[in-house]
Amino acid sequence: MKVIISILAAILLVSCSHLNTYKPVDDVKTLDVKFGFYKWNGIKIPKEGISIKCGGDGISPDFYVSNIPKGANAILLEYEDSYLKRLGYPMSNGAYWISTDGKTEVYVPSVVEGTRELPEGIYVEREHSGSKVFNEATGVYRAPNSCYFTNKGAGHRYFVHVKAVYKPYDEEDQGLLLGYAFLELGTF
Repeated sequence: MKVIISILAAILLVSCSHLNTYKPVDDVKTLDVKFGFYKWNGIKIPKEGISIKCGGDGISPDFYVSNIPKGANAILLEYEDSYLKRLGYPMSNGAYWISTDGKTEVYVPSVVEGTRELPEGIYVEREHSGSKVFNEATGVYRAPNSCYFTNKGAGHRYFVHVKAVYKPYDEEDQGLLLGYAFLELGTF
């Protein structure tokens, strides 16, 4: 089973190479990622995770990330709505990172949509692109909000790419991708 997951992770890694700003090492490890809040199950986005504009609380899931490989100094989370990507929208639902401080497992707390005020220890990698596509306020995270397409949600599938990376301290250094997991957040 672990071999199949590793193969799937490698395939997804290659197919999502447009998201990479980190050079993959020869042996990218498979990360173990679990939801922290019990209502996140990877099937249906809970009310707490749905955008405020759609009647939810606009809060990202929190995660426990383990099996972090040696050399990784950060866990990077990159969110996406697969439906809008298929339609050709240049969408990113945002990306942020947390330092690993050399640990092999870390807890990544939730963030609130559309804000730049992040919990201590979380840093912006890339703001969501909803401000450019849908004229929304900027921020580091864009919660599931497919109610723009219907009043109940349009069945969009939401994902997060979780990466253990080496973030260079010097511009001349190369960023490295050391570990990877792909997690379905659910449908809304």
